[in-house]
Amino acid sequence: MQRIFKIQLCFLLIAGCVLGQGNTIHKVLEIAQAEQHQFINQLVLNPELPSQHFLKTETWWQLSSQQRRIDGSVKHCFRFDPQQSDMLFLLLAQELIVDSVLLNNQLQPFQHNNNILSISLEGIAPQAYTQVQVYYGGIPPSGGFGSFEIGFSPYGRKYLYTLSEPYGSADWWPCPTTRNVKIDTLSEHIITPAGELAAGNGILQSIDTLPGGRTQFNWHHAHSVAPYLIGTSVGEYLSEQYEVPLTLGNLPVLNFIYPEENEFWINARPNISRMLTFFDSLFIPYPFSDEKYGHAQFPWGGGIEHQTMSFVRNMDQVLCSHELAHQWFGNLVTCNSWQNIWLNEGFATYLSALYDERFRPQEFDLWRQTQKNFVMEGEGGTVLVSDTTDVSRIFSGKFSYFKSAMILNMLRLHIGKQSFYSGLRNYLQSGIETGGYGSTESLIYHLNLASGKQLEPFFNQWLNSTGFPIINVSWYTTQKAISIKLNQDPNQEGLFPGTVPIRVASQYSDTLILVDISSAEGEWININKPGVNTITADPYSDVLAYFQVRQYHNPASNQRFTVAPNPAKDDFRILAIPGEELPAKLEIYSSSGASLGEFALTSSGEIVFNNLIKFSSGLYYMRWLSNSGPVTLPVVFLP
Repeated sequence: MQRIFKIQLCFLLIAGCVLGQGNTIHKVLEIAQAEQHQFINQLVLNPELPSQHFLKTETWWQLSSQQRRIDGSVKHCFRFDPQQSDMLFLLLAQELIVDSVLLNNQLQPFQHNNNILSISLEGIAPQAYTQVQVYYGGIPPSGGFGSFEIGFSPYGRKYLYTLSEPYGSADWWPCPTTRNVKIDTLSEHIITPAGELAAGNGILQSIDTLPGGRTQFNWHHAHSVAPYLIGTSVGEYLSEQYEVPLTLGNLPVLNFIYPEENEFWINARPNISRMLTFFDSLFIPYPFSDEKYGHAQFPWGGGIEHQTMSFVRNMDQVLCSHELAHQWFGNLVTCNSWQNIWLNEGFATYLSALYDERFRPQEFDLWRQTQKNFVMEGEGGTVLVSDTTDVSRIFSGKFSYFKSAMILNMLRLHIGKQSFYSGLRNYLQSGIETGGYGSTESLIYHLNLASGKQLEPFFNQWLNSTGFPIINVSWYTTQKAISIKLNQDPNQEGLFPGTVPIRVASQYSDTLILVDISSAEGEWININKPGVNTITADPYSDVLAYFQVRQYHNPASNQRFTVAPNPAKDDFRILAIPGEELPAKLEIYSSSGASLGEFALTSSGEIVFNNLIKFSSGLYYMRWLSNSGPVTLPVVFLP
């Protein structure tokens, strides 16, 4: 999902094999179940609500853009598992009135209290194919980001739309009580007034004309889907369709758009096609290639990644690439808990940036700078969500979207592109094989295998820390080489592992080198490159850290201190061998011995003279007391 967040002066649209053996799988389920109980505790008296596994869910909904109301029925089909319970529990808002319930086509008693619909399954044989159909209607409550709403397009037309993430499904349809069980197959039959279209998941199999000038849209989705990714939108749409050639064949792209923006969407086809082709080749083929991908415009400030049909405000490239990326990260493999929402939103945000890196590199450069500045300013916070009942915290732009995406950027830098993409392909494939849900533990497992590294320290620190490291970059030159050392303050919030890009510049060329941080103290590394005069730490804003760069004097020299440049025109820098501390202040004397005053140094050893201070050309001396005794250092000023 994408919302609109303001970052400084820019507006960005944000807004997706074996799991370390059986123990990891159980851990995934326990986390999700515990989270769901936490949410249900706010709604019901009994937090222990088991769920059947739904083989198929079929819906019949009567909807109109002119009335904020839903009427119809939902049928759930499953093989009865008595180990779960002899009751079927469904989440459904108390504001909706249940007219009747059919169990295998027979009227069945029910209770609807505290947002829980309870239906007895007593007498059903174990593993018997069972159908429960709920007839209901009413005006849904408004929860989350607006789970069931009517809004106006910029052109004054009304549209009814749903947005169930994170907990809004129960506001408008009877859904499973546990978040981590997907529905295997979905059929939606949506009845609208004449002239209105209804968006849905999967393939639009047919459109039926009903008495009274009504129309029924019959959608079918033959892939497992999380309940919050089921959605519809109804209104006066214009339908447009084209095909994009992908790995597994031509993919239909179906868009339900505002009639007034038809030309805009036609012009956007090359960009949408390019996004699909890019993501299809980057990881694994588009997951729903036997059905479709598409968009439905809706009057909300961003987008939501309904499976096979994203709802978007407009065709902005950042917005559309973000929601498309969710079809892999968020839909095909869904975060097992809202605590791990970064597995959805962090990935979709970063994949959108990777699209820019490939096709709009200047935008990618701006993206890194903007994200780093925004994430590191103000109050800090963790990526992992501690309170999954706080919807605004779950979808924090700063932490769940931007910080998460920057951590992925640092990860790719740390392990290399080949290991990064290989590990993610295996993570996606594993998620398919284990119920369509993924976890941070699963991600780490596959990235460890792909990279040959143990990445637990990297993820534990970056996902759980609220602050950012201060990285000291020390360097000095010899005749043919440069030596560099990185270290972190041992008193800060633990060691932040990672890789730092360093740009090394000489009068002949620039070179980008990557330096790993493996310990707080760090070690000197030597690079064969003569004539280096400047270095820049993190030149492209890849790393969430503060950098302090300090040049030292060559320790092999007989001198403890030197001046560069010397002769100097204006400002200059004092260099010390490693181990010698630079003074905070020093005195400057003329060649005749007259004191010209005390001057302060910057932390990097520079003396900066303001415009009011002018020295005539000639020889001068600097004097101070170092930790190893008095120091006198000559410097020549040029006119």
